[in-house]
Amino acid sequence: MLNSTQLKMLRKKEHTNYLIKAFFAIVFVIIIISYYYANCDVSKRRNPKLMSSPNAQYQRPMEYLVWNENCHIPSMDPFAAHYMKNYKEEIGPICSTKPALVSKSFNNSTKLYSVKVHMEFKHLYLKGTSTDDDIKCCYRQVLRRGDQRFNLLECKQFDQFFTVPGNIDYMLVSCVTTRDNILVYEDGLTFIQNRKLVNEKLRKSMQQQRQFGILLIGIDSLSQFNVRRVMPRTFKYVENEDWFELSGYNKIDDNTFPNIMAIFTGMNLETAQERCHYDEEGGLDNCTTLFNWFKEQDFATAYSEDACWMSTFDYLKPGFMEPPTDYYQRPLLLAIEEKLQAQELSGLKYCIGPRRYGEYVYDFGVEFAERYLGKSIFGLFWTNSFSHNDWIDPATMDERMVEYFKYMDKSGIFDNNIVIFFSDHGARWGFLRGQKEGYVEERLPMFFMRVPQWFQTQHPDIVEALRLNKNRLTSPYDVHVTLKHLALLSLGRNGTIELPSSCPTCQTLLQPVPHNRTCSMAGIEDHWCTCIPFESTDKDSDEMKSIANLVIEKMNKYLQDSVYAMHCVSMSLDHIIESNLKLDLHTDVHKNRIQEYRINFVVDPNEAEFEATFLYDTKTKAVLVDVTEISRLNRYAEDSTCVDDNIVKKYCICSGNVREKADD
Repeated sequence: MLNSTQLKMLRKKEHTNYLIKAFFAIVFVIIIISYYYANCDVSKRRNPKLMSSPNAQYQRPMEYLVWNENCHIPSMDPFAAHYMKNYKEEIGPICSTKPALVSKSFNNSTKLYSVKVHMEFKHLYLKGTSTDDDIKCCYRQVLRRGDQRFNLLECKQFDQFFTVPGNIDYMLVSCVTTRDNILVYEDGLTFIQNRKLVNEKLRKSMQQQRQFGILLIGIDSLSQFNVRRVMPRTFKYVENEDWFELSGYNKIDDNTFPNIMAIFTGMNLETAQERCHYDEEGGLDNCTTLFNWFKEQDFATAYSEDACWMSTFDYLKPGFMEPPTDYYQRPLLLAIEEKLQAQELSGLKYCIGPRRYGEYVYDFGVEFAERYLGKSIFGLFWTNSFSHNDWIDPATMDERMVEYFKYMDKSGIFDNNIVIFFSDHGARWGFLRGQKEGYVEERLPMFFMRVPQWFQTQHPDIVEALRLNKNRLTSPYDVHVTLKHLALLSLGRNGTIELPSSCPTCQTLLQPVPHNRTCSMAGIEDHWCTCIPFESTDKDSDEMKSIANLVIEKMNKYLQDSVYAMHCVSMSLDHIIESNLKLDLHTDVHKNRIQEYRINFVVDPNEAEFEATFLYDTKTKAVLVDVTEISRLNRYAEDSTCVDDNIVKKYCICSGNVREKADD
């Protein structure tokens, strides 16, 4: 038994041990707290908005657009040196330096258009002619003949002021000198005529609540990175005006048609072909597109797209037998393409008559929105002419787009419409696609949405969802549902929105998209998905060459089974540019029997370049690949002149188009 002295010494020792333990515990806690706050400070320095962002709880790294347990979409620097050293600002052709000689105006009282010849400007057009010369003008009415042709009526002379009959939708105007009949001016005019049926359905859709329209403004082949790079003024405008952006907006297929069809039908290409037979006459007319869906909801509708030969619904297709919308500009655009003088940029008509080709489309869209201000309207206004063929060309419309947006704001169009400014995909071939980030750039088109302030005040939950969805994975199928959701909100109607048949797990963007979304949940096939990283493999290994040859065998078999088998030559491997193994965010894939690869390779003949994503069985040495999703990475128009099918066209090298291989 311990005496009192021993007991005191033991207690003193225990107390000392306790103090030592407490000291180290306090030091440990201080270290942990200091480390935590130090890292918080670092995070704030790396991304000042991170802590206040709706997505801050997920700690998205700055170098990623989307970051969750299932999806890591990398960001990139659009202004990196390897881009900017190849960038030379393009101003494009000057279409005209003179004010318009002929203009149109609409009288809200009479509901009629008038055309005016501005005689005060005639001296500008008579320079170099006789001093006593004058100008006379006439118009030719344009009539629609299906989607591929038009009729022109005789040219009728008109005076300085001319009231346009209500049955004329389009006309070509030409002015010549009276003495020598020298052409001095020509233009194409579209009239959004007062229509009884349109007015009746708009009256039927009127509600006590405030209505709004939905306008889609599209530019072909413009990624979210390239709009920043070559249209900086436009991007600065939408950024400063607080447009909502979808940074994780991922395309679902290769080119324009399937990505727009996903928005307009909710179907992928295979389903659309089965249900709509879009390559047959009348197929698109019988297809349930948003054009006819919005008509059924009593919206006034409009559609215009330039570069008629390559337009979304007409390229290698018969198009629409009947006009798809209440106001349809295609007949005029066909006429001006054929009849008016033009200047080209990168192989496409850029100026037609006194205007940029794209201006015909956007002028039409602005006029449509002004005519039906505050009404339930829906319109698609899409341009190809200044963006499709060269990544720098959109720079030529940068300032003009800002002018359009400022005018739309000033005129009340923005306050009465939801406006979506978007694209279908990024550059699919050429310089941008050939860069190391080209795979991602191609798959992430720009997408911005402008929402009126009064709408934001009424629907704070929608505003929160749009902010939240900025850095979440989204797709064109979501846009399909969103547009229908917006239509019901505009009309004050309740109803169940049918989900896209090709993506039943897709949803409206007016509600939060699941944070842990995968590409399959968004209707995006593996080949187009930017969520999962790849690692480089030895492209020159015998195994990789053997795998590439297996893929090419599948491509040759696809062509042999097509109706074009007699016209397409067999392809063989020339060399592999790059090969990559798809990783997994959760497990090590290197020992898996089934592995997923992405390879970029060139074939003979004609040095056709492709990119394929496929599964490879390491045991049986077999590949599983969907040939229709293999990307063609260089231009193929001159290779496939014997083919009319828009899918086969990417892979077929016509026997009559084989070129001699260039010497190295």
